[in-house]
Amino acid sequence: MIKKIKEKIYSFLIFTQYFTRTDNIYLAKGGFWLILAAVTANILGIVLAVVFTRLSTKVIYGQYQFVFALIDTFLILSLPAINTAVMEAVVRGKEKSVLLAIKRRLQFGLTGSLVFLLIGIYFYVFKQMFLLAGAFLGVAIFFPFYNIVNTVFAYYDAKKKFYLPQIFHILMRLVMGISVVTAIILWNNIFAIITIYLITNGVMNLVILWYFKKTEKLKEETDLGIVDYGLQLTYANIIPEILNNADKLFISVFLGAEALAVYAIAEKIPNTIKGFLKSLKILFFPKFVYLSKENFIAKFKNIYLFLIFIGGIILVTIILPWVMPLLFGSGYQDSIFIAQLCLLITLPFVLYDIISDWFQAKKDVKKYFYIRNFFVVGSALLIIIFLFFYKSLISVIWARIIITWLAFIFGLYWVKKS
Repeated sequence: MIKKIKEKIYSFLIFTQYFTRTDNIYLAKGGFWLILAAVTANILGIVLAVVFTRLSTKVIYGQYQFVFALIDTFLILSLPAINTAVMEAVVRGKEKSVLLAIKRRLQFGLTGSLVFLLIGIYFYVFKQMFLLAGAFLGVAIFFPFYNIVNTVFAYYDAKKKFYLPQIFHILMRLVMGISVVTAIILWNNIFAIITIYLITNGVMNLVILWYFKKTEKLKEETDLGIVDYGLQLTYANIIPEILNNADKLFISVFLGAEALAVYAIAEKIPNTIKGFLKSLKILFFPKFVYLSKENFIAKFKNIYLFLIFIGGIILVTIILPWVMPLLFGSGYQDSIFIAQLCLLITLPFVLYDIISDWFQAKKDVKKYFYIRNFFVVGSALLIIIFLFFYKSLISVIWARIIITWLAFIFGLYWVKKS
């Protein structure tokens, strides 16, 4: 019985390859865990947002978003771009490169600790916001370990062990989600929420590192060039990473923490869709290393996939006015229309992101630099201009829509010219 079901599924996947023009067998084998992890992460993310909207205040949720926007901004200091270099090296059999990458990331992460210590001092001395200052002190302590396991996950992805990172992602999301909900219920202040999250995150990172060293027998070869390549990618990413959360940081400055909370809720469902699609990209990175330009461009001419995607976006747009109040309550009615506008960003963003990955896989740092900087610098400039003149959340979304479509169009043009 089970064998017949597998044969039918296999036949169906072979049939649908005509429409998707994709290796659906490969996608299904690795995609199961990616899809499971993405669905779990999105459900937990929405549950956490529901808890914040129901049990906390807009100010605290806005501060929470502000802290993590700054963490993401300065994450560049921990050399995360070396993960791409690790994937490329491990594909070539130089597996011990992952240990060198972990060591260097921990060392570079200490710089980020210093930055967040200074930010904490600033909020303590000049803003008299003692709980927020304490939260930043916690970030300073745990920053080097914040996402060090992503380097291990890069190794697993290169080895096509897609299930392991996804299982770990599910466990981490679940445990950290429980810790944040507990902090909201018991204390409901920004210091407790951030500190409990960081402690849990640090412990989970160390446990996964221990498991990796215990279970993986790495080949002796180490590619010493991954540090230089990681630094090249880091230099290419300095401006993008600093400006990647420009929308949240500028909203906080121009409109305040409560407006940032409304914006974060508006982004929740559109970002859930984008995150789900981005998770599937991991499957294709090893293939991008050897994929020709002609075959890569041909993927963008698949009208069937575009129609399915656009139909899904239209459906989500229609149901949002019923779904969002049900989840987040009446206090976030202002988020509904903004969320519908955010959906217009989804398609071009995913396509732009795929093009960025292709340039990385081909080690075309110059083109990767151009497309990334065009997108983030353009986004930051347009958001500042629109906020300065219109001072509204809707103006931020229109700025993002314009620049995302332009980034995709220019990216595809640069692929053709490469």
